[in-house]
Formats: sequence, C-alpha cells, structure tokens
Amino acid sequence: MQLRYITIAYILMVSGGIVQSQQNSLLPFEHVSAVIYDNDDHRDVYTDEYLICLSHLGKIDLKCILTTYAPNEREYNLFVEGRESILEKARKSGLKNLPVVMAGTSKRLTKPASNHIKDTKPLNLKAAHFIIEHARKATPERPLSRLYH
Repeated sequence: MQLRYITIAYILMVSGGIVQSQQNSLLPFEHVSAVIYDNDDHRDVYTDEYLICLSHLGKIDLKCILTTYAPNEREYNLFVEGRESILEKARKSGLKNLPVVMAGTSKRLTKPASNHIKDTKPLNLKAAHFIIEHARKATPERPLSRLYH
C-alpha cells in the first residue's frame, strides 16, 4: 500500500508535463471533455489513481469511475469497495475535482427468447443512466470519452 501512495505522489509531481497543452496533449481528448472510466479490478493497475491525479490537476474532467465485473459477485463487491476506499483516501488527502464512484454491474444481459436484440431487457442501472445523462450533454467540440481497461 505504501508503494501505491508513493506512486500517486510521483504522478502528481510529474504529471504537469504529461498534458502540457491542448495542442500537445498525449491524451486522446481535450481536457474540457467529460471522461468516464470503467474497469473491473483496481488492484492490478494504477489507472484509477492516475486519472484521479489528472482530474485534480484539471488536466481532464473525470466524471465517474465505474466498476463492472461479471464472473464473480463476491469479487465484484470487493472491487467496488476498493474503489470507494481509493476515492476516500484521495478526498482525505486534499485532492479536488474528484469523480463519483459508481457500481456498474456484476450481471450480464439476458438473451431474449425472440433472439432479436431489440427485445433485450435493460438492467436499468444507475451507472447506465449516468452515462446516458452525460452523453446527452456531449457535443462534437466536447465529446464524452469512456475509457475502459
């Protein structure tokens, strides 16, 4: 865990040079674009912390971090709790511009008996409504970027 916090500190120190300007951006979107990040496990990569740091610095507009994982509900719940813990530690450390953390789902869509995609029943998730809400606000100049790992 100590290494994780050292890594976050390092990211904060050097990330000023990572996205220097809109013209020089190494990211595939401008900092004015809303970003939604979706991943299963937070333990195998530092992407959550990296994006939180970029958001704190105002380099991206990180709206939400989602957790989506279908194979195992017990692990899924651990991943959701882990993400909530990461955000709480970021908040306590004084980071700003923090995203919301949402549970996506541990469930899969069910294939309809008709075998027609239009008959698929939605899962009606809070996270899905969040994505739709921000997609509707998007414009060609300010697209919604959904990152997933």
